Amino acid sequence: MAMKVRFVGEGSWGDVVTQGASSLRQGKEYVVLEIYSQADGQNLLRVESAPGKLPGLFDSRLFDVVDSGVPKAWKVFINEHGGVSVCPEPWNELGFWEGVMDGEPWAVDVYRREKSKIELG
Repeated sequence: MAMKVRFVGEGSWGDVVTQGASSLRQGKEYVVLEIYSQADGQNLLRVESAPGKLPGLFDSRLFDVVDSGVPKAWKVFINEHGGVSVCPEPWNELGFWEGVMDGEPWAVDVYRREKSKIELG
């Protein structure tokens, strides 16, 4: 079971909300890979805007929920700043996302493995 959302477009939201949204296609459905809520800010969804590209965090106001299923393996984490993340446990490890962005094999392998589990439900 995977959570899925549909990009509804940038609408009249300001730059803070629409940051990075130009990489998304209106009407396209995306599998949610992580839910992140900033302690005093936005609610964000991590999705891959294109196959093979690093997943981005996008404001939840840009989407409609198509399937509200949440993967059983997801865990809830609260970071040192009060932000809440719902994602696979290995993705919450210190240095994980930096490793993915830097192309470190261990991090890329963990990312691909956990992403596959999410997509297969």
